[in-house]
Amino acid sequence: MKTLIVIRHAEAVAKNLETDFERELTDKGRLEAEDTGRKLAEAGYAIDTIMASPAERTTETAQIIQKHVNAKGLEYEEKLYHASCDDLFEFIREGFNRDVILNGNILAIVGHNPAVSQFSSSLGTEISVMLETGAAVVYEFLVDNWHELRVGHGAQKDHFTPKLTE
Repeated sequence: MKTLIVIRHAEAVAKNLETDFERELTDKGRLEAEDTGRKLAEAGYAIDTIMASPAERTTETAQIIQKHVNAKGLEYEEKLYHASCDDLFEFIREGFNRDVILNGNILAIVGHNPAVSQFSSSLGTEISVMLETGAAVVYEFLVDNWHELRVGHGAQKDHFTPKLTE
């Protein structure tokens, strides 16, 4: 069995303040990532590898979550920055040539909307999943290898949305 956790980066600063790639998390975004990381840890997810877009906001989100779940690996992949839903499928099913991922059973991907919401919606039998900033959805697949991943064959196990007190 393989477990895939799809995470949308936490809230970032407005687009007009910096280049898109360099946008950092807001204070609220850091709290969102902390909350999601805590929830994943409390639920017992022992993530083997977190793959993230190298954009600043996804990097920060991934690092905060890694701190909570003690992920064995954290890697950045350029292909995840402007990835479409189809690109994410291809990346997982055919793009892995790293032993740490091929041997891992629990993988997390931190990416950008609309791709991560579209991707998440296509994984299971749910009609639509719109990920809020900092949210994570967990899917289980009855497969032995990542390249066996198929559209609509995942079972949604958990959905974590950050809850902040303001």
